[in-house]
This record gives sequence, C-alpha cells and structure tokens, in this order.
Amino acid sequence: MAERETDAHCEEHGFERETAEHHGTNFKAGVKAQGTRSSVRIKSVGGKNMVQRLGISLAIITILLIFAPANISAESNGVSSGSPTAGLLRVAVLDFENKVPAGQNDIGWGMAEMLIRELKKTGRYQVLERAALAEILGEQDFTQSGRVQRGQQLAIGKVKGAQVLIKGAITEFSYDVQDRNFGLGYRGIGIGFTEAKARVAADIRLIDAMTGEIIETMDEAADVKATGAQLAGTVNDFSFSAGGNNNHPLGQAVRQLIDRMVNRISNRLDTKTIEVMMTQNFEGSVVKVNEDKTIVINRGFSDGVKTGERLNVNRIIETLIDPETNEVLGTEKTAIGIIEITNVEEKWSKAIIVSGSGFQRGDNVTR
Repeated sequence: MAERETDAHCEEHGFERETAEHHGTNFKAGVKAQGTRSSVRIKSVGGKNMVQRLGISLAIITILLIFAPANISAESNGVSSGSPTAGLLRVAVLDFENKVPAGQNDIGWGMAEMLIRELKKTGRYQVLERAALAEILGEQDFTQSGRVQRGQQLAIGKVKGAQVLIKGAITEFSYDVQDRNFGLGYRGIGIGFTEAKARVAADIRLIDAMTGEIIETMDEAADVKATGAQLAGTVNDFSFSAGGNNNHPLGQAVRQLIDRMVNRISNRLDTKTIEVMMTQNFEGSVVKVNEDKTIVINRGFSDGVKTGERLNVNRIIETLIDPETNEVLGTEKTAIGIIEITNVEEKWSKAIIVSGSGFQRGDNVTR
C-alpha cells in the first residue's frame, strides 16, 4: 500500500521513484504509524522549478563538454604560451670590464652574475646563459677584455637570439678603513672605533645585438659607511666567491649599485621599446619545406611568434665583411615570399605560403 501511494505521488509530480527516494532534501515526507501498517506521504516542493533547474544545468554541462576538447587541443598545439619566458626580451650580460687596480680578479664576473640574477627577478627578460655566450665569443675575449666586436654582436643575436647586449665596466671599487679616537678630557680616557667607507661605481651600455648600435649609456655609483670593531682589512679581502659578504660594506655597496642599474635598465627598456625591438630584431630560418607546401621555421612562442601573423622570407645572397676590420657589416638579401603562421610550438612554428615560391631550408625569416 505504501509503495503504491508513493508511486502515485511521484507520478503526479513528474518524478521517478528513485529520485523521490534519494533526494530527500527536495521533499517533505510524513510517516504515520497505524498499528503494524504505515503510510508514506511525499510532497513535492517546487517540482516544476526543479525540473527547469536540472535542464539548465544539463545544458551548461553539455556546452562545456563540447568546447573543452578544443581548448585542450589548442594548448597541446602550442597556441597557448606555456613557457614563462614566452615573448620576453632576450638579454645577454657580458662580464664587466675591470678598470680598477689589479688584485680583484673576480669583480667583473661577480658584478655580471649579480646583475643577471636581479634582471631575472623582474620577470621582464629572458637572460641568456653565460656558458653559451662564452662558446660564441671565445674564452679569452669574453673573460678578459669584456669587449665585443660588432661581428660578434651579430653572431650572438643570430645564433642565440639575443636582442640586447649589456656591457659594463667597473670604474671604482674602493674600501677605506680608519681608526677614530675621541678623548673625553677626563684623566686621559678616550673612545675609539673603526670607520669604513666603501664605494663602487660602474658604467654600462645597452647595445642592440642585431645592429651593434648603442641604445643607452648610463653610469651609477653607491657609497656605504659603517662603523664597528671587525671592519679592518683592505679591498683585496673582499671576494664575490666567498660567503658572508652580504653584510660587508663593499657587498652592500655592490647591492645598491646593482639595484639602481636594474631600475634604470627597466626604465629605458620600457614596454613600448621592448615591443618595437621584438618586432625589428626578430630573425629566424626555414627548417624545412613540407610536401604539402607548409613551411616550418625555427622560432616559436618563446620568441613571441603568434598564430595568424605574417612573416617575410628572404634568401641571403652574400654576407658583407669589412676588408679592414673583418667585421660583419650585414647581408644582402633577395625576397622569396610571405608566410602566415598556423601553428606555434615553443621553439618552432608551422606556416602556409601566402605568396612567393622556391622556398628552401635555411632561408631567412623576418618580420
């Protein structure tokens, strides 16, 4: 009897029996004992509204299921930039040239390392690894002179994709310690302490890696004074490779100097400048031409390549070398055609041919 009554109520309100039994929160049930028999009465609460809500929910779920695979496919094809360095300006920091007296062999290396770390922390630049730069420049020129010829600048820009070179020179690196004594004028009693003065100064140049042109020249300095009992020593006692130098007056001065340099670099290489350089300095190569006439290039979303953009394809006819200095002056090119990017991965992209013919592996690609 109870089961038939329950079924009747469910049929009346348009619900299945299982729904009535399992969704007790949507119903009010009354149980009245009558001897050994019981009757169950179930009353629908907002039955029609609930059906409408369930219908809307099912529609939303269906839409999500339809579009979810497309999103997953897009990400797997590299359309979505999953690299933390995607589209960032590529910067190469060279060892700082040491213009201070001998005895501080590692300050050029140490200053460059600190600048690299701080530039990375900004999240605005992709800083190239120093080991890769050493391979291109040659160990002697890289570690000793700190000078980079224009031809080498072009080599860095093309081989490793650097867009800006940062060259620095240390002009001051001093540490002066003096003992100070003051008499109190009472029975020869006096007070003595040690005072230390640290000064670090440097100048840096921001260079367009593709053209060799100087973007900006800036100089900066930092002074730190300290007093204490353990400040004795000379400038030669300080070393970047030694631990515990963060509290040393020279270490504090270097830190201040690097922080100021990073601020000035970031102000000069603002968002607008970076966008212009990303466009002007973009250069890649054709990796292969497929049988279906699609083109694969060696630049991807880590280089700022985007689906739908069009790129120029040229063929280098001749590399121009200065007969007096042997520097690379540039290249002569002939236009091959235009391609449009259809698929982007981290380090490569695929494109279709918009115009032109005769595309070959090794052809030059520019914006």
